Amino acid sequence: MERLISLALIAVFALFGIVTSTTECDLPPSLWCSTPETAKRCKVLDQCKDYQTEKRDAKLVNVTLYHESLCPDCIDFITTSLWKAFTKVSDIFTITMVPYGNAMEKKEANKYKFFCQHGEAECVGNLIESCAIYVLKNERASFNYSHCIASYLNTQRRVDFPKAAKKCANEQSINYDQIDACANGQLGNQLEHQMAVRTRALNPSHNYVPWVTINGVHTEALQNQTETDLIKVVCDTYQGPKPSACQEIIHNTHSCRRLKSEL
Repeated sequence: MERLISLALIAVFALFGIVTSTTECDLPPSLWCSTPETAKRCKVLDQCKDYQTEKRDAKLVNVTLYHESLCPDCIDFITTSLWKAFTKVSDIFTITMVPYGNAMEKKEANKYKFFCQHGEAECVGNLIESCAIYVLKNERASFNYSHCIASYLNTQRRVDFPKAAKKCANEQSINYDQIDACANGQLGNQLEHQMAVRTRALNPSHNYVPWVTINGVHTEALQNQTETDLIKVVCDTYQGPKPSACQEIIHNTHSCRRLKSEL
């Protein structure tokens, strides 16, 4: 992706006869337009303005996380790689959370019964997260809420999900009663069924959690990259002007996955 961006920029600058000295600009072409200061140093400020105008309507990168509420690996991913990306480059990507993972469901009368990898408590957590997404209707707010819960669970393993969810709701001025009513009613049951349908529709099918797609695409190489440096993945994928955080090199060695076949 970076190579394609670099070639595109080189082509644009070549039309204007732009040649930069390596002593003045020691960055790859993909970063020449990352900030006004960099563009000035690389002597392409005017050309970058034209280039950024063309890219102004670039689509945000979509990061979708298929996960489970009590999965340790999912909790770690939410509180590390995904949270770092959210705090650094959230203006160029969207987050879609799908709390279902390796669960199963069975239709009983007019509702679904869920069977979760980490037991009934995880099913309760999945329902709460699905209802929070529905109630808040704001992906940034719902992810911030999910991160708060995951942080409590990560540091205090004995804290149950509803307790953590209620505590985070109080901290973030969220009406937990509304979320709780949803989770314990027919609406929550249908919302979680929708998460199940969405998870089963994955192509390729997921083999473990957390399972991440970038703009709907999943490969093993891409999964590994999202675990080690999601910021770089988002920055390399985004086709618009890069925020300053994209110049940072961030390496996170976390990589912890659990195969469905090993469960």
